[in-house]
Amino acid sequence: MLGKVAFTKYSGFGVFAKGLLSFLMSLIMLLLYVVALFFVMKKLSPKYLDKVSSFNLTHLLISLGIGLGMAILVPLAIILLFLSKIGALLALLILSIYILLIFLSIPTVLFMIARLVKNTIGDKLLKKSKINLSEKLLEYLYILDTTIVFAILLLIPFVNTILIGLFVLIGTGNLLLKNFIKE
Repeated sequence: MLGKVAFTKYSGFGVFAKGLLSFLMSLIMLLLYVVALFFVMKKLSPKYLDKVSSFNLTHLLISLGIGLGMAILVPLAIILLFLSKIGALLALLILSIYILLIFLSIPTVLFMIARLVKNTIGDKLLKKSKINLSEKLLEYLYILDTTIVFAILLLIPFVNTILIGLFVLIGTGNLLLKNFIKE
């Protein structure tokens, strides 16, 4: 006999615990990211959330179209600028702005959905329950609820990819529509 083999009882709980811990860590990081961005934007530009958070079907479709156009045209423009030796610096600037817009897009859509929930369901439920909470606290609670639901939906395979893609397209389109394009 060459070596000793040790046998232990298999416990599948370790895999579950690791998956749960991984989900909780990603949820905490997403919550910190969204709430920190919400807090910073609220302090730096109080009108930003009012400007970005309007939500109706027309703006949604326009934002989706602008986001889709950006997803196609901006990488093409960046590649063409990189190929021309003169425009490499401009391409890096456009690339950095594009990446910043992508990072801001998901929280922007979460802000939009939180505002939609507040305006449709939330105000009615609060009036019925007669709970007195400050408007600031309510805004944070709606953002937290929306982010938690988003994180849970990200656990579903294939849905997560479609959801992130739609959020990025709608968010980048909405950021451009509300901040740079005059309606």
